[in-house]
Amino acid sequence: MKFQLAVNMERIDDSLDMNDVARHTLEMVQIAEDGGFDIVWSAEHHALEMTIAPNPFQLLTWWSTETSRIRLGTAVAAAAYWHPINLAGEAAFTDLVSGGRLEFGIGSGAYQREFDRMKPGLKQSDAWRYMQEMLPAVRALWQGDYEHDGEYWQFPTSTSVPKPVQSEVPVWVAARSPITYDYAMRQKCHVNCWPFTRSFEEAELYKKHLDEAIAKADNGWNPRFALMRHACVYDNEVDRENAMNSIRRLLSQFENLYRNLGDVKNGFPASIPLEQLEGREQYDPAMLEVNLMFGSPERVIEKLKKFVQDHNRDRYSSHGYEHMEKVYDNAMTICTKLGDDIPLNILRWVTIVSWLHDVADHKYDKNGESRKYVQYFLQEHIPEYAKEIMTCIDCISFSREKKKGRKYYEKLLSPEFVQVRNIVSDADKLEALGVAGLERCEAYTRNVAYENKAFVTDEQVFLSVLLHCKEKLFILSSEYMRTVPGHEMAIALDAEMKEWLERK
Repeated sequence: MKFQLAVNMERIDDSLDMNDVARHTLEMVQIAEDGGFDIVWSAEHHALEMTIAPNPFQLLTWWSTETSRIRLGTAVAAAAYWHPINLAGEAAFTDLVSGGRLEFGIGSGAYQREFDRMKPGLKQSDAWRYMQEMLPAVRALWQGDYEHDGEYWQFPTSTSVPKPVQSEVPVWVAARSPITYDYAMRQKCHVNCWPFTRSFEEAELYKKHLDEAIAKADNGWNPRFALMRHACVYDNEVDRENAMNSIRRLLSQFENLYRNLGDVKNGFPASIPLEQLEGREQYDPAMLEVNLMFGSPERVIEKLKKFVQDHNRDRYSSHGYEHMEKVYDNAMTICTKLGDDIPLNILRWVTIVSWLHDVADHKYDKNGESRKYVQYFLQEHIPEYAKEIMTCIDCISFSREKKKGRKYYEKLLSPEFVQVRNIVSDADKLEALGVAGLERCEAYTRNVAYENKAFVTDEQVFLSVLLHCKEKLFILSSEYMRTVPGHEMAIALDAEMKEWLERK
């Protein structure tokens, strides 16, 4: 999971100085980059103070001069307000000046009020047709000379000037209805969607649309999927009240525009009283804290952990979220015991390999889909190290180590990744040892039997655990631990296991 920031210049009234608004927006972008966020998104809206973004590419170009790493995306360019040649050139220029950081997001547009002014006579509900004609035209213009004779635009041979720096600009489509998801998958685009404050069931519905569209397209495309959700962290009641008042005010203005219910004066939408709105329970403070990443730092962390747990809910405890968390903790303990000689880059790789080492475990990843996901993730975010990290993950396997020899991996990895592998491998093996390891082995045996609709007695379970000890656990501390701290910790856990088995 990667975090992204959708940020807009906005004012609630004209008492706010526009220079201050601009300065605050840029600070948010820079904080997101410093915090390791993946993408920052700019919207397109017209004549509205709550979203000051008449040209998203201008904003992205501005942000590109004040950042160096974060990706820059349009969420979204409203297709009906543009000409294909104009849109292709603006987007390509942004990619050029940002050093190839553009994420091109395109959509239909949100508010009927804007269509009434920017594209009179066009219903918002019909604007998807413009988006579907626009996207292939823009892509063709990025490639070279192209002539277009469509329903909404016609032009003789032309091309995009300049061309994008990226050989393949990532394209995102704003999707809500199944027809748009189908189109996005046929065009091999990523997907943005906006559940906002609604319950997570709506987010799950959008994911269902995506999965169905992927299956229907059947073209091998593996899209990224982004959900826009409001988030706020606070640690006292005053800040909580301020956050709730702000989000409720914003949402009441949004409902005005989205449902075309109220007036707009000098660019400021009137707030619609929430009691007048259907489904207003979604704006209740208690519901906001349940549905969204709203709350104290501790509460937000709990929510994030639950997300990861839910993602791995089909895994046995031996290879689920708790296991990965414990392996990471063990690895950090080993690093601490090794002392100050551990470089920061080693700690970085240890963290990544610890959390990813079992995501694509063969016992669960029968068709290799999880492995493909891990490879895609690494290639996208750490391309220069993706191959070696994946090799390192593969080298964590005890069965492979036992089959190929205890030091086979030293020929496959650079010296620094040999160290990473040894730390994470020891951390993983420690999880298999001790009383907790034996109890995990018991649970795994019963789970497998249950899955296969087989009955096992307590004696059969114990014999299976004992066999596992003889084939693996009893030889780990003496033959397969590669760090001094790992070896010392394993010896202590060995004693625990022997005592447990004697009691049994």
